[in-house]
Amino acid sequence: MIPLETLTFGDAIQIAVPNTIQLMTTYVLMEQDDWFEEEIHFVRKLVRPGMTVVDIGANYGVYTLSMAKCLDGSGKLVAFEPTANVAAALRQSIAANGFNTVELRQCALSNRLGTAVFHTDANAELNSLHASGRTDGDTETVELATLDSAFPAGFPQVDFIKMDAEGEEVAILDGAKAFFSRHSPLILYELMHGSAVNEPLISKLSGLGFKNFKLLPGFNVLVPFEPGQPIDKYQINLFACREDRAAMLAKQGLLLHEMPVCPQAPAAGAFTRLADLNPVLAPWAGLMAKTADRDYARALDLYAWHRLGEGSPAESLGALAAAHQLLARQGTPGLGRMILEARVTLDLGLREQSVNILKQLLNTHDEWEAKVMDEPLLPANRHFEQIDTDGRPAQWLFASLLEQYEISGHMSCYFDNKNTRQIIQDFFQLGFPSPILEHRAGLLQLRDMQTNA
Repeated sequence: MIPLETLTFGDAIQIAVPNTIQLMTTYVLMEQDDWFEEEIHFVRKLVRPGMTVVDIGANYGVYTLSMAKCLDGSGKLVAFEPTANVAAALRQSIAANGFNTVELRQCALSNRLGTAVFHTDANAELNSLHASGRTDGDTETVELATLDSAFPAGFPQVDFIKMDAEGEEVAILDGAKAFFSRHSPLILYELMHGSAVNEPLISKLSGLGFKNFKLLPGFNVLVPFEPGQPIDKYQINLFACREDRAAMLAKQGLLLHEMPVCPQAPAAGAFTRLADLNPVLAPWAGLMAKTADRDYARALDLYAWHRLGEGSPAESLGALAAAHQLLARQGTPGLGRMILEARVTLDLGLREQSVNILKQLLNTHDEWEAKVMDEPLLPANRHFEQIDTDGRPAQWLFASLLEQYEISGHMSCYFDNKNTRQIIQDFFQLGFPSPILEHRAGLLQLRDMQTNA
């Protein structure tokens, strides 16, 4: 067993994890000071003192500990983690944080009671009741329970369930007939099972009266996810709930049934106002009146208005959606327009589309580097709005594209460190600062040292 170390993540939460960055949980938390899934930020916004919440497949407790922090000593959190070593680490974390609302149950959930052979992996996130074709790895006999047995009649109303059971989710729902006759929670679950969409789980939830929603990361709000719509390859999780829970979430401003309408007038001149706050943008703001692509100019103002926060969150989302519609119209696919589309699509949760645009721009930089001052534009990310161009606007813009491509294109450099190494090398040659890439470079170096030790 690898010794444990204590890291701090999120809102000063302590977590015990294996003392090696060769494993995913430790690496990601050291890399990002948090978990890489956008949904965890929504969960922290959702969970409030007094709620009853459940974590199925708690692992080392990134979600469990985050939710316990939000409960702030009032409410109830039941966490299920079947494997002995991981449960022991989580138990240590719960004690270190003084979280008295957490009940850790060392068992797996399924559709029956008894015991089962649990297949374990060095990366505990892959532990599962299903071998999935593996012939190596260890096994452990674990206790089985069902949602019906774990939550008998009279248990407080469950508000939220995070369910990550590596393929056992449908069986868990099969063992929850009485549970779902008494409870109507919001459920967070994995959209993909392996490389395929988890259609059996989606179908099962639909049969129980649940509708699916996805997170808009830029707004931390849920919107409908319709069956048959294209799947973004970066879309890891979905949420599901019944109409009664959806109505409650909508009243709290956490869920939208449709995109709001954007007010038209206030956005005029917003890009200039954004440049007033970020002087590095001033040369491009001066080009607004000269651009022939009026759809692009209007979209740029709408995006800037969203960025400035001059309206309500719903109005801001409406502005972003309107900007996206304008950019979708036939127009000149200029440099500024493509960068803006990458930023807009990312905020709207269309991450794959955004990454593809960034990749295209990186691959064609020789074609556009002489056109950087021809039209109003933004850098590829917000960080570079605060960085002086140093008289090298083309290199400045290219550096912003590299940084954003690394951030958006990789959930973590744990998964694709070869590509990250090349991006970091190219970025540092340009001479602009990036705390994120500098930190990732240091982690990769530390990982190499551990590997070669």
